[in-house]
Amino acid sequence: MHGSFSKRLARPSLIKSAVAAAVLAAAATPSLAFVAGAHTFLSVGIFGRFNVVTSGNFTAQHSDQQCGFAAGGDVLLKGGYSIGSARMNLVGDPSLTPIGLLVGKSLVWSDHPSGTIQGDVFIGQGANVSIAPDASVTLPAPYTVNTITNSLAMQALDPELWIGYAGNTVNAVFGQGNYNNVTVNNSGVTVHGPLPLVFQAAYNSYLGDMATKARVATANGTTQVETHGGGKNIVLDGLNLKLKDMPGNMLPSGALNPNKPGAMRTVYIFDVNASDLSDARYVGLRNAPATDDSLQQIGQSVSPDPTWTLVRVKANGQSSVTLANLGLQDFADRNRRVMWLFDDAITTINLSAVGIEGTIVAPKAHVVANNGNINGTILAKSFEGTMEGHCAPFFNYLDPVAGE
Repeated sequence: MHGSFSKRLARPSLIKSAVAAAVLAAAATPSLAFVAGAHTFLSVGIFGRFNVVTSGNFTAQHSDQQCGFAAGGDVLLKGGYSIGSARMNLVGDPSLTPIGLLVGKSLVWSDHPSGTIQGDVFIGQGANVSIAPDASVTLPAPYTVNTITNSLAMQALDPELWIGYAGNTVNAVFGQGNYNNVTVNNSGVTVHGPLPLVFQAAYNSYLGDMATKARVATANGTTQVETHGGGKNIVLDGLNLKLKDMPGNMLPSGALNPNKPGAMRTVYIFDVNASDLSDARYVGLRNAPATDDSLQQIGQSVSPDPTWTLVRVKANGQSSVTLANLGLQDFADRNRRVMWLFDDAITTINLSAVGIEGTIVAPKAHVVANNGNINGTILAKSFEGTMEGHCAPFFNYLDPVAGE
């Protein structure tokens, strides 16, 4: 590792010795992965506490991610870049040290690097770290640099920590047993294991299974597309539905079912074509109240409960989608409960001059994001650009699949 972090990412000799020790440990200790159990929740789990999460590479310059970022592959930063200024904690527990940066493979920071990392730094076993000699990047106390071991990887990403992430009292009792850790053979993975392996498992198993289940749910809202002066306005209409109007949440008697994870949640589900979204100048939300008093009416809640919005972006033959100069202000007051779920066939997402409200889930896509911000999280295959991130972690978990 070249240069310094000031505290500066600790002394190179210490980093190298820690990495070497971790590589030796990896040969004897299998890594862990995720397998969905009884239910699949609409959730991004602990990944929601970052602004960007990639299973592959992360490339950026001259910006900041206030909730930090996590990359299963290589990280290339250029120039000034600040990380973790909002000081989010692991699973929202204020007693735990925030994570600013989590890197699976190599970290290269060039072109007069500067900035501050507010949070612990986690580097994958065997990772190469190269920071330009003229760096003025600071890692203030009490934050430290940690080489990822198997136990540390699971401390950060274990799905047993995901369940009940938001501390919800209604569904917290369903945390135990819904997800199980299974051993994954890391034979042959000696340079960068186990962290990239954990990312791969999270994307392919946990997020992949969640997305598959969320996609088969029937849309309960309507999508209206209107053309105006060469651009399109998309209006998503929730029809003022409440939990009591959603059959998948009912017992055969017609009563609300309080004993099923995710059942006691109002989720507005919409479908939008990639081609329409690429031409859109505005996406509006109508007749989808931010709260629902259905549970209050049957004595299951003392106050109206929040509602969620799931927007599924359908490929329909398109492999790319562009969100540019797009108004999404209708989602701003509920961005922690909004998910944009992209079809796996969409492999490129371009974001430009847009404020994203909510969390983007696109595990198969390369995201190019410039000139704008994300009020939420981007989960993608890879990321590059200058878009800055603001903290708005996806709140809680639920199952929008009728009859599950």
